Amino acid sequence: MAPPILPSGDPRRPAEARPHPPRARKGDSAADTPDLRSMLATVLAVLAIMGKVKAAAWASAIVLASAAVNLEGRDLGTLMSAAPAVVFGFVSIYRAPAGGAPGGVVASPREAWNALVARFAPGR
Repeated sequence: MAPPILPSGDPRRPAEARPHPPRARKGDSAADTPDLRSMLATVLAVLAIMGKVKAAAWASAIVLASAAVNLEGRDLGTLMSAAPAVVFGFVSIYRAPAGGAPGGVVASPREAWNALVARFAPGR
């Protein structure tokens, strides 16, 4: 008894032709989708930095911790890009001088600019 003849996939023999399996494209799997929690943590951290809102800084830290806990094999890229924003949000809020100015008086943008110019150009 002769061994069975396996199809070779030769395109010159249409009876033996078989289709190629589709290649996996980037973005098809769930692991390639961005992590929305780390994006939300970044947005909250920027809000904390720009608005000096402590609640937004704490919320960004909590959301980032939630993203880290629920990582489930995803890429660390979005998590590691959100972490410096969250840390900088805390640093900018808790290490800022009280009242916004060294004397404790909140300065207007014009007064801050004049003080900066006076510091670097004392003859003016």
